[in-house]
Amino acid sequence: MIKVKMELRRQEWLNEVSTSYVGAIERADEFSTRIYGEAMRCGLPGAEKICVIGDGAPWIWNIADEEFSGAIQIIDLYHASEHYWNVARVFWVMIKRR
Repeated sequence: MIKVKMELRRQEWLNEVSTSYVGAIERADEFSTRIYGEAMRCGLPGAEKICVIGDGAPWIWNIADEEFSGAIQIIDLYHASEHYWNVARVFWVMIKRR
């Protein structure tokens, strides 16, 4: 799943910040079309900022680069903490070996 958050300039929405989620089990190219369509439905052309939040998989960042060029890309907290602990474990083993 990718979370796309857009801050809109226009006052078409009830609030200025709108968040939308999409998810599906499909090929990356199909999902790319789906996420781009949802972003357009949510007002992509009027967005001041675009943020793509993903799990760190390369295909997600490829979609972000292709469909949302210049968007802020953030790894979600759950997956970021997994990467953090993987690095911490390596250092812990190195420290224990000293």
